Amino acid sequence: MMFNRGNQKNLGVYPTDFFQMQFFEDTSKYGVEMPEELEAVLSTDMDAETIFESFTDGKKRSIIYMISGYKNSQTRIDKSLLLCENLKRGVKDNKALLEVF
Repeated sequence: MMFNRGNQKNLGVYPTDFFQMQFFEDTSKYGVEMPEELEAVLSTDMDAETIFESFTDGKKRSIIYMISGYKNSQTRIDKSLLLCENLKRGVKDNKALLEVF
């Protein structure tokens, strides 16, 4: 468990302070929150969804993090559409998944 200085500062906790933490089991399907935009796009493209589901859990999370990194909803939609097209083209490399060919 990492508790860096930024987190300490945000919570007002100092190295000499005592505090309690609680851990909860992650019950989400992928271990991270799936962006609504990616979920919607995958649900409408069964071929891309099948390819996505064939990946390892770690690769799925990496893809989810890539899409989640965009703050604008329309950008997440556009990148999700691009991702699906690239998956169907056979692109597997994370760096190339969001590139236009």
